[in-house]
Amino acid sequence: FVSKMAVFRLCAVAALAATCCVAFENMNGEYVISKTPHPTPGEFSTKWADYKNEQGGVEYFDMYMGPISHKYGQVWWKELPQQNLPDDIVKRFAGKGIAIVGYEVDQVRRTPQGDVSVPINMAYNHHHDAFINGKGSRMEKVKYDPLDPTISPMARADPHYMLKAVEHTPSASGLPTSAHLAAGNGGEYRKSYHGFASPVAYVVDSPETISVLPMQIDTWNRDHMDINGGSKFVPGPLPKHSLAPNGSDALYSGLLECPLTDKVVKTVQGGDGFDPQFNPLIFDCASKRTQCNHTVSNASDCFSSAQDLVQGAGTLKTMQGESDDLAPGCTISRNGSVFTAFYNTKKSNACCGQGVTQLTGVKDSLVKVGVSINNNNTVQMTLTGPATVWFGVGFYAQTMADTPYTIVVDGTGAVTERRIGNHAAGTLLAPTIKVESNTVSGGLRTVVLSRATLGPNPNYANFTLTSGLKIPFISALGTSSTLAYHQNKTADILNLWPAQDNQAVCMCEFPAAPFGYAQGTIKYLPTGEEFGFVNYCEPEPRESVLQQRNPTCDVRAYVGGLQVCKHMWSLLDSDQGQPWPNSTLTYYQKYRFYYQEYTPGFHVVSVPRQGWGIAAAGGHAEYDVPKCPDGTPADACNHTIWGVLTPGGDNLHLAAIHFHCHAPTCLAMEIWNNQTGELVCRQEPVYGGTGKIDLAKFDEPGYILQPPCIWGYQPGLEPMPPASGVPFLIKAITNATYGHHGEMAFPEVTLVPWNSTTNRPLAGP
Repeated sequence: FVSKMAVFRLCAVAALAATCCVAFENMNGEYVISKTPHPTPGEFSTKWADYKNEQGGVEYFDMYMGPISHKYGQVWWKELPQQNLPDDIVKRFAGKGIAIVGYEVDQVRRTPQGDVSVPINMAYNHHHDAFINGKGSRMEKVKYDPLDPTISPMARADPHYMLKAVEHTPSASGLPTSAHLAAGNGGEYRKSYHGFASPVAYVVDSPETISVLPMQIDTWNRDHMDINGGSKFVPGPLPKHSLAPNGSDALYSGLLECPLTDKVVKTVQGGDGFDPQFNPLIFDCASKRTQCNHTVSNASDCFSSAQDLVQGAGTLKTMQGESDDLAPGCTISRNGSVFTAFYNTKKSNACCGQGVTQLTGVKDSLVKVGVSINNNNTVQMTLTGPATVWFGVGFYAQTMADTPYTIVVDGTGAVTERRIGNHAAGTLLAPTIKVESNTVSGGLRTVVLSRATLGPNPNYANFTLTSGLKIPFISALGTSSTLAYHQNKTADILNLWPAQDNQAVCMCEFPAAPFGYAQGTIKYLPTGEEFGFVNYCEPEPRESVLQQRNPTCDVRAYVGGLQVCKHMWSLLDSDQGQPWPNSTLTYYQKYRFYYQEYTPGFHVVSVPRQGWGIAAAGGHAEYDVPKCPDGTPADACNHTIWGVLTPGGDNLHLAAIHFHCHAPTCLAMEIWNNQTGELVCRQEPVYGGTGKIDLAKFDEPGYILQPPCIWGYQPGLEPMPPASGVPFLIKAITNATYGHHGEMAFPEVTLVPWNSTTNRPLAGP
């Protein structure tokens, strides 16, 4: 939707005199900026009616982008329908540049009575990206591999493509053909000043269209909060990983921090632990790999891991020495109930698994499970459970969220195979099992089953001699004859051993990746969408979060944030359902763009936005805030991260910085010159409910506006400092009364080219 053209020529200033102008007010009321350390006398006005330079004042036009629609707990992160700019603008600027000097943005419902702002504590803006495209550019969907961990999470709104402005025809005048507007672009976006000091501007040649990619989170408690605003915040249902307070004094919803839910499964290469793992294996002696890739490095680890494996199954003897008949490192053999762990110090060529033709094992769990794998490519399974109710076993899993291949035996003895879902019956599979016997004795049913070791497709588990000697499994019992919700469930591990005595298996070491370097994936079970986890944390001095072992740095520790928060994903756990299934919130983002006609040799073309993040994913932006230890004094309950960054470029200078951080934990962000020790910029957010917000509709307690640092040559501003080649120390200080997921430390920086001769910004062509 595009508004009717609302264009005013304002405050046209001639060389010697000014004419009267049409008075108007900012769309969102008053704005504040942060004072830099050395401002010139006077005050910089953030009223757009006061904007003046040699080219006159500003004009503006409004755009409505949407609709955005979601239910409670849902995420919206998808591009909105592209809109054409108003015809007057397109015609007027055909073949020349527009200089957008700033903008305002709100989220509104369009009603017969006019626009009604949607409170930020009901529809939280995590971030937004707006793109103005000229005749020479267009938005394109660029395919990417969702498992590629090098693709930034900020580009992963869709599981298959990135939305990008792509230039196809360069401007004949050398101007940009598109502009990316995304500063102060989170929950602070309505009341944070989005503008520059003259003559800096976003410049686009022949502007034609606008595209917006917002990320919104629905936190609206439909029973207790009025969507028209003015009501006290009341939290709705929250998942178990939420760290937010949930009582009557809560000011914000834990949903806005994107907590991990049980609808999301993390898969970690090499396991989800931080210590080395030791697993027994045998190998195909006719293959190229006949020994462990990583042998256990010492006898102590060999014997302790063997003790863990044997525990409860018999007694363990330990030996150390040299042997040509055993593989190097740690081997374990069994003779009845006596196990022998031998640490071989000789680098022998022996195959681990020589002569093994059958593996067997039994685990008496909720369901008694026996498995026998043979070298004739068959596996036999023996399952024992109650005779009159259903029971089931899911293989190679520890929770239903692993969606394993499962065998279900109903109360009549009928056997089916399924790929179960997360707390769901899942999919019935074509039968591959042969029932060898089905007997009932003493109220227990025992079925003996056989099938091929390899399943016909990935929905079936594979059981081979060389696929591992540990089978994790889950089992459950029902209350009825037919499959339904379980009465009892458990998880266990079945250990396999060579069927013949004194045949050795190898205990192999699987080193854990160092913290911050594990590789894994994030999968949303309801849709099957899967994304590669992105590691962005770097060692000091670039960032402190890796040294601090911040959970956001490693998929094994990750429990909330941008990487588990995708379009239409629900942030509620699976057993919570949808509390308001018939209530969809629909609204629009409303933009007001302030502009002048671009004047060559006068307007300064801003460099595309720079992200100077000092944390993890999302452009080095995101991190977790750990809760203060109990008993910490309130004034000391803070958390600080830091990082050092040296921007490149050819003599670029600072024009503006918007520090992007999230309510309700953000206290301050700072940038220091790390060579001179001088403060460059400090921003302290202004919180709603403190009497400092001028308009009641934007004064939600606990939510913030962020006053940017602006540099320029107007009264009240400090001249633009150099940036290229200057090492900057960046700090983020947060309140740690509660823990928080998904906080951001993301300076959004506008740089400008410099004219060394005039010692002023370099004007555009």
